[in-house]
Amino acid sequence: MTDGSLSYFFPSIMVNQYGHAVMGFSGSNASQYAACYYTGRVVSDPLGEMAQPVMYKAGTGPQNNIDGYGRNRWGDYSYTTLDPVDQATFWTIQEYG
Repeated sequence: MTDGSLSYFFPSIMVNQYGHAVMGFSGSNASQYAACYYTGRVVSDPLGEMAQPVMYKAGTGPQNNIDGYGRNRWGDYSYTTLDPVDQATFWTIQEYG
């Protein structure tokens, strides 16, 4: 990713029958709550390159999920898959604060 001010984390990726790929993930920095992002590429794009990340859900607040061991849990939910009807359309589910 090219935005050096953001940290991206917990990606999930899927490739369809045409060789197109989508990756969903969370991202944040010191002045932005964790938000949902996606990026992708079509098979004809240059190897090793993906499109600029797109934010599709901004974070709305701080996230503190302290578990029974005192850990701040994050990233359990990152899923990118194909639509079961056409096996070509992508769906991604990501976590945001």
